[in-house]
Amino acid sequence: MSKLNVHEKYFQTITERRIPYFDFLRGIAIIMVCAIHTFGQCYNLDSVSFFAVAVRQIMNCAVPIFCASSAYFFIDRDFCGSNYACFLKKQIIRVYVPLLFCSIPYFILDLKNGNELWKAVLNLFFCGYSVYYFVALIIQFYVLLPLFQKIRIFRNIFFGFVITLAWVFVYIYFIDPIVTLPSVMYGGPIFCFWVYFALGSFLKENSVVALKSRIVTIIFVVLFLVLSICESFFLMNKTQSLGGTGLKPSAVLFSSTVVFALYGFRLEKKYKQNFITKTVELLGKYSYGIYLTHLFALTVFNKLLKFIFKNIILTGGGGWLFLTLAILILDFAVLFVVRKIFPKQAHLLLGV
Repeated sequence: MSKLNVHEKYFQTITERRIPYFDFLRGIAIIMVCAIHTFGQCYNLDSVSFFAVAVRQIMNCAVPIFCASSAYFFIDRDFCGSNYACFLKKQIIRVYVPLLFCSIPYFILDLKNGNELWKAVLNLFFCGYSVYYFVALIIQFYVLLPLFQKIRIFRNIFFGFVITLAWVFVYIYFIDPIVTLPSVMYGGPIFCFWVYFALGSFLKENSVVALKSRIVTIIFVVLFLVLSICESFFLMNKTQSLGGTGLKPSAVLFSSTVVFALYGFRLEKKYKQNFITKTVELLGKYSYGIYLTHLFALTVFNKLLKFIFKNIILTGGGGWLFLTLAILILDFAVLFVVRKIFPKQAHLLLGV
């Protein structure tokens, strides 16, 4: 066996090792991602309730959970010699090839609608379509991982918090009112989510700090959730849209404390498996594929609804829950079947 193959086998072992609790977290996060993207279909500014806004605020920690998870599991890896090159090759192929494959329908639609070829090509190769900014974000972390390991300030929570909070504040209150940037331009740069990578890195080594701060952390989670709800209504009134329910400074505060609790309290030691948690774990194992394809499932499901029930419109909390669960089940079912029939192709092209 060649030296490169030894490295590939090593990284395959460490990256595919599963811990049920963290699959559960990824499962919860992908459920929240789907709910975020069905929220606007079931509510508008006039119909949205206080309870719906509050629940929507909790879901802002979905992408931060994925960011922290990557840092938590990769920060202590050995990248000496050719290990780093092997790691980059394996991880970038794992996330980037499925991204390109799932971007092709958007690329074709772009060209069909008469958009300029060069813009379509940029969107295709630089994660500009749909909600694929996360791929650009995670690739940046993979590239910068040795710096997170070797330079302490990269994984310093306060430093990461200042960078993330400053960028989100400037974007929401100064840039977005003037020009709305594509998600890959405001959410794709790593500094937009830096604090969560820093938290994941820090907590892997210092969970005892979080354990000693349990009560304080829980108090701050509640306080920042209330602040996030208040800021949401302020921004919704200011912009006359539901956009205020998403990214904003208070969401950074809330998500940071949630990540601190989920990854620092050593909850994996108390985690119990049952039918429900195992189902969520399974979604967690398919989370990247669901992330890439759930909006396709949403489009298909909407067309089916329109074809079968004609003028039916899903609204309110019941409609939101039903639509979220429907696209999750539909998307997971398709991915599960494809993986069973074409395992290698599903892994390479759909990330499952």
